[in-house]
Amino acid sequence: RSSDGWGFIDTSGKWVIPPQFTDAYPFLDRLARISKIGVCGYIDQTGALILQPPMPPGEKSCVAVGGGFSEGLASWKIGRKYGFIDHSGRVVIKPEFDWVDPFSEGLAAVKIESGVGFIDKTGKMVVKVKGLEHTEGFHHGLAFVTTKDGRYGYIDRSGKYVWTPTLLYAD
Repeated sequence: RSSDGWGFIDTSGKWVIPPQFTDAYPFLDRLARISKIGVCGYIDQTGALILQPPMPPGEKSCVAVGGGFSEGLASWKIGRKYGFIDHSGRVVIKPEFDWVDPFSEGLAAVKIESGVGFIDKTGKMVVKVKGLEHTEGFHHGLAFVTTKDGRYGYIDRSGKYVWTPTLLYAD
C-alpha cells in the first residue's frame, strides 16, 4: 500500500502492478479481486481488468459483494443472495445463499434460513448438520464448526462429528 492506494509487488519489493486500488486482495486461481472508484472486479497478473461482474442494485461496497476465486469459482452477490461465478463471470451456482465461504476440498460452507451446510460444485447441499451457527471450510477432511449454543467441534465430510462440540472455555 502506498499513498496512491493498493498495488502488487514482486518478491524483491518492486511494484509490478502500481498502486491504484482502494481495495486489493491476494491472487487466487490466477486472479485478484480489486476495487477502485466505480469498479469492482478481478485482474490478472498484468493488472488488466479481466472480469467485472455486475454490482447488485443498491450496493456501494465491493467488499461485501464478491469473494476470491478458489477451485475455479468465486462467490458473488446477485440481488440479496450469494451464488458462485466462474472465470468468465458466468453464474454456475444460483444465488440462493445468505452467506458463503470459498470452496475447499470440493465443498463450500453456506448459510440459508434453515441453517448451515456444505454444497458441492453443482450447488447441491451435500452435508447438513442440525444446530450449527457457523462453519469453516474443510481442511484435511475436517471442518471446524460452531453450534448455536456456542460450542465448538469438528465434522468429517459426511457431517458426522469427529470431535463432539464442547465449550471452548469452561468456568
